[in-house]
Amino acid sequence: NTVVTPTATDQELPSAKKAKMETKDETKAVPIVVADEAPDSEWPEAWLMTEDVDDQKKPNKMEPNVPVDAAALRELGISYWKMDAEKYSYPIKAIPWDPKDSVDPRLNAIRDSRGYSYADIITVHRDHL
Repeated sequence: NTVVTPTATDQELPSAKKAKMETKDETKAVPIVVADEAPDSEWPEAWLMTEDVDDQKKPNKMEPNVPVDAAALRELGISYWKMDAEKYSYPIKAIPWDPKDSVDPRLNAIRDSRGYSYADIITVHRDHL
């Protein structure tokens, strides 16, 4: 699976960038398509970690496990979209990656609606880690 991770949330946009986005020439405005986030049931499992981590490759779940739901992750500013990584071609790793190179309309909608100008690509697969 290829994970494309934008590097800022709307709340973290620098004020200069927010102002630039708000003052775009309205005569040249193009409608922005917003890509909906994945429903809660499709978010990956998340949990609180133990204080002491001896092996970072292990899950390091607390005993008993303390799961964290999608709503709590959203409150922290985390967003999650499931992308069709098989339909489009992306580099295995690109840090930073210029999202203008994207041909994926859903990724473009996320980038445009959130004002992202760059992204990182990391392929999560045993052959590429």
